[in-house]
Amino acid sequence: MTTITEHIENRGYELLGNLDDEESILEDFFNYSGGTYICDAISEIADGSIPIYNGDIWAGASSISDYIEEAISEGIAPTHGNDIDLMRIFQAGYYVYYQQSLYDNLENLCFNFVADKINEFLSDWEGGDIDNLNISEIEKSIGIAVSEVDNNDYFSILEDKASYIISCIEGGEYETE
Repeated sequence: MTTITEHIENRGYELLGNLDDEESILEDFFNYSGGTYICDAISEIADGSIPIYNGDIWAGASSISDYIEEAISEGIAPTHGNDIDLMRIFQAGYYVYYQQSLYDNLENLCFNFVADKINEFLSDWEGGDIDNLNISEIEKSIGIAVSEVDNNDYFSILEDKASYIISCIEGGEYETE
């Protein structure tokens, strides 16, 4: 058996580029599965990534000023009354920033999620000849499958799509010879 850790190459991300931790925040997407809605995961990731210490909040606030303004205009930032809390307003901007990055990269995140499941299968596959697989066709199938995914779907739909492609691999549908 040939052991190769990755057959399907993961897609890269288009980062907004304002904060240094953006790519690691995107990677949190892979901590979810099954009965979690994709949109709920995105909200949880964005919310859980907001800095909590004043120094950290201030450190990136100038880099995300457009997202802070968007949070204010969308009514996400608490700006009513005389008690204006800049930290909470800035934190709302971080939330909008991270959420935007996740949604902008959703198709690539879904592709990578499915590709990771297939790569995991292929690394342990004893039932076929990995060298005779048409990897570009598998990648094309993943791309088509994830283009149909909606943020209101469960993660289980991604798992189902991976399982379907794996069953096609096992059935010989992606063999080159």
